[in-house]
Order: sequence, then structure tokens, then C-alpha cells
Amino acid sequence: MRVDFSSDAAWEALQATVGQAGGPDGEFKANVVYVNDPEFSGWDVARLVDWLTAADYPLNFAFVADATTMNEPDLPILCLGFNNPDDVKVFRVIPSELWSVENNLSIGNMDFSDFHEAVDAQGIFRGF
Repeated sequence: MRVDFSSDAAWEALQATVGQAGGPDGEFKANVVYVNDPEFSGWDVARLVDWLTAADYPLNFAFVADATTMNEPDLPILCLGFNNPDDVKVFRVIPSELWSVENNLSIGNMDFSDFHEAVDAQGIFRGF
């Protein structure tokens, strides 16, 4: 979900990298739907989680392209993990590793905390 519209080039680069296959043999891809709607411009985490939970969003995680994503060289995507609006956890992931987070969370193979605990000093998950 894009909430920062300051750089179309960064948005396109993010999508291109997320769309590439990953894993040891390049066999995995992130299953994502890109939301590129200016209606969400400037939305913060609280507002996004409120909206997602009210909209009966079927997952308990989401990926957000915010100002940090668009302005940092590694394009670190904000990962939101939530059970309800009062229980939200966050970390960032580089686009080339988004497949790992999405695939494992989607099938329940790993928990949000598994990735949250594997971030570097900047709070970014760069792979195991």
C-alpha cells in the first residue's frame, strides 16, 4: 500500500524488485496486490490499521511504502503486524526479501515475531 507519492521512480523500483523471484533457487515470489491510490497519501500506521481492520481485511499483516521507503536507498518497506488496532508491531524489509516475509506469514510457517526478531540495528529485515 503506497502512502507516499513523492517518487514515482522509487515506487516503480520497489515493484520491480518485489516482483522478482527469490529464495535459494529463485523459486519463490511475493503474492502481493499493489495499492497505488492517492486517497491513502500521508496515512500513518494507526489510520492504516484502523482502516484495514474496519474493512474486514483478511490478513493480520500488510506492507506499506511510506516516506522512509521512498527516500532511503534500500527502499525498506514498512511491515505491519496486527491483531487489532491496539496490538500493532512493525519492522522494515528490503524489497528483495519481501517474498520471504509474505510467503511465510501467509501460510503460517512463521510468525511476525520471527521476522521482527531478525532485523538489523536499523530495524530492517535483510534475510536470514
